[in-house]
Amino acid sequence: MTFVGKLWLTSSKDFYLPGYQGLKKSPRWSAPDMRVVYWPSGCVCWQLNLYLLHVRRSGSAISTVNTYASELCLLIRFLSESECPLEEISDDVLVSFSEWLLQRKKSSGNHINRIILRVITFLEWYQTLLIGRVLVGTLGQGGQVTITLRSLRGGRGAVRIRTQHHAMVPASIPRSVHPVSSGSISALLDSCEWTAKTNFRRNRDRCMLVLLADTGVRREELTWISVSDVIGAAGDRKLPVRTSKRKGNPYRLVPISDETHKMLVEYIDVARSIQVRKLKRRKIGYKDLGWLFCTREGLKMAPSTVSQLFSDLRAAAGITERVSAHMFRHRYITLQVIARLRSLSQRGSIGVEAITTVLSKVASLSGHSSLDSMWRYVDWAYEQLEYEYNDSANVAEEALRVIEVLMGDAQSSASKELSESLSIVKDALSQLRTKSYELPSVVAHSLRGSGNKPRD
Repeated sequence: MTFVGKLWLTSSKDFYLPGYQGLKKSPRWSAPDMRVVYWPSGCVCWQLNLYLLHVRRSGSAISTVNTYASELCLLIRFLSESECPLEEISDDVLVSFSEWLLQRKKSSGNHINRIILRVITFLEWYQTLLIGRVLVGTLGQGGQVTITLRSLRGGRGAVRIRTQHHAMVPASIPRSVHPVSSGSISALLDSCEWTAKTNFRRNRDRCMLVLLADTGVRREELTWISVSDVIGAAGDRKLPVRTSKRKGNPYRLVPISDETHKMLVEYIDVARSIQVRKLKRRKIGYKDLGWLFCTREGLKMAPSTVSQLFSDLRAAAGITERVSAHMFRHRYITLQVIARLRSLSQRGSIGVEAITTVLSKVASLSGHSSLDSMWRYVDWAYEQLEYEYNDSANVAEEALRVIEVLMGDAQSSASKELSESLSIVKDALSQLRTKSYELPSVVAHSLRGSGNKPRD
């Protein structure tokens, strides 16, 4: 058997790590859907599989183990093409591997560096199985791969040790991520219908997309939402959300629409309830943990699973542009800023203090701890407002041309009453066209950097 594409096969749903027969009921040793790695020739890569078993036994999640497998499979493919044994990896081989990754043009600089560090970690573990062989070491230790350890001092005097190797490449320039378009959201929702193999998956995935768009929560925050949180929001329609990236993960209340709440309750009462009943019949002692968006096995969903869902739906929908869960968050926050700017523009010009107040209110919904990174949403809000105003102006221009033609027909037919009515409509459209070009004051928007430098 030769592997041309991916270099792994997946274990069964009920697979447990070998050697622990007496502990089979312990979730610590379960390894469902865990990847088993092969060389391109079809031979089992026992070294890498032992390392993955070690990672799983150390307490890492299956999704983490499988991510490590994907990254290290790139090393296995490169070594196979280079006809280099695993034990012969050196500094030169690692540099060639880094150049090989660059030539593939499928990984960013940051991703390549992460792969290099994963390879070094694997080699550090693997050398413990070898006798008289130092695969990795600092200068003077005689390692085949020479690393440098740097001490980095963080906040409150904390010290971190960073591993570096000269095979690492310059970090990538951050990509500019914009709010997701409404067309992409519709395409993703439609693709849920034909990509999901079960009714539970179909309903769950659609509810996840709608809730992300309606609340702007982060991936991890989405996985923390429970059934009781949704039921508790029945009165005031405010969903309690645990805030990630904040110390202690404090709760914040995010308003949701009646339609969204009704959709979630229906999903809980029907699709999710049926899935839980199936699990209780199939698994003795199964207990529902109450997660709103659980896996098919009733477990808590991982944030990486949310990302994989977007990748699958995007491919199924044929969307070529980048789409992610965080872009849903960008869209939600931008719409919140737009709504408040429209309200303020009715009262006159908008100053720096007014926009800062707007951002503070939106931050209480989005869970931002600092306003510095939120000024870009003002940029996006003004871009959207300008597009909408220009679009409405074009519509008004076209309508005026039609009205003028109709007025000419009315005058030629001597219909005075129709001519007067069309004149009233023309005056109204003229006012709409003038108003279409009236954007909210951009004074605060253009000068905000003078006293408040944005930091992403």
